[in-house]
Order: sequence, then C-alpha cells, then structure tokens
Amino acid sequence: MKFYQFIVLMFISMFHYSVSAVELDAVIGWADVRQIGVPISGQIKNVMPAGSYVKPGETMLSIKCGVYNAELKQQQAIAKGLTPAVETALKDKELADELFERTVLSEVEHRNAELLYIKAKSEYDSSLARITQAKIKAAYCEVKADRSQIILKTHISADEIYTLESSKPVLLTVASRNSMLAMSKQMLPLNKVYRSGQFVKVTVDGKEYEGKIQSIVFQTGNSVLINTVIDIFDSRLIGNKTAKIIIQ
Repeated sequence: MKFYQFIVLMFISMFHYSVSAVELDAVIGWADVRQIGVPISGQIKNVMPAGSYVKPGETMLSIKCGVYNAELKQQQAIAKGLTPAVETALKDKELADELFERTVLSEVEHRNAELLYIKAKSEYDSSLARITQAKIKAAYCEVKADRSQIILKTHISADEIYTLESSKPVLLTVASRNSMLAMSKQMLPLNKVYRSGQFVKVTVDGKEYEGKIQSIVFQTGNSVLINTVIDIFDSRLIGNKTAKIIIQ
C-alpha cells in the first residue's frame, strides 16, 4: 500500500512539473563577450590570432613599450634627484621647530623653513605621482587574459599603429571559454514572470545542463531576449538551434 502511494505521488509530482514547466526555444551563443582596448597609443608588437584559446595570465597582445619604459625611468630619476632636497628641508624644518620653541628663532624664520619643506615635499610627491602614472601606462603594454577566453576577433595586426583618437579604439573581441549562452527571443506579454539569477535547465542536442538566467533584455518591437548562462564550452554548438530553456 505504501509503495502504491509512493508511485502515485511520484506520478502526480512529475505531471505537475510537466504541466507547470515552460520550454523556450533557444539558440546557443558566446558568453561574456567583451571588447578590449588600452588607454595608450603605440605600435603593435604581437597579437594572438582569432580563434586562439587563452589561459588566465597569458598575453593576448603586446605594444612596443620603449617610450613608456623610458618615461618611467625618467620619472624615477627625477624622484631620486629630489630626495636629498626633501631630506635637507625636513632637517631644517625640525631644527627650526626646536629653535622656535626655545624662542631662539623668529616666527618669520620658522615659517620660511616650513614653506621650504612644503615646497620640496610637494615637488617630490608630484614626481612620485608621475612615476605611478608611468607605471600604469607601461603595464598596458601587455594585454593579459584575466580568465579563460577565446579570441573571437582581432581588430588590429602586428606593426600597426594604435591610437586613442580612433573612432572605436578596440583591439580584441573575446568571449568566455568556461560558459556559453542559451538565448531565447520571446514576444510580449510573457506568460510567466522571469527574473535574473533564476536557475533553469537547458537542453542541447538531447543533453541537459544546469543554467541560470543572466539577463532579461526588453527590446524594441514588443519582444524580450532571455539570456541563460550554462557552464559548458564547445565552439561547435555556436548557432545550435536545438536548445531549449526549461523554466519551472
């Protein structure tokens, strides 16, 4: 009797799931598509070709960095040259503080010592800031992958000049190599309420995967695009129209 009740409950639950679940036709596409540029100009040294699989930390593109390395060394040399003046001005200020407390030094002389130190320290701090700026520029000479990616398109070739004045200064277009998107276009109004972050199932060629709704984009023309992330990667699936998003 208990076994019979169990079978009945299983049948009811499966029937309820099949009735309440919604299946949306979907197409498989790239996930986490990004266009990458850098805030410096220069001549391209090396660039990985489109279709390359890239590991985290791997250099996808490099720019000839001679001018930026030279600027960094120049600013470091300037800071080094200003160090003795700062140290001297600090000692003079500390001595002036002591003499002023003992009423040996006038207020004007004490203030002059303070101003000389402030000026020397300001010039030194400005040089340190320029060093930081030069380091940031030099760091952009190599574009490294921050995650596993595939290079979808290279917008520039080796030896070409890259400038910030370009109409659209993009060097590379990349996508995730850990996940893909199941994209479903639906007409409004929707028959259910969907939300970003909602867990769903996705089937592709008869195989089922765990998925999560990434975004719900309302478009012109009374339609909405439901994008679902699935943790698989197979470039052969791009454009696959057998996918279905199953939403409970």
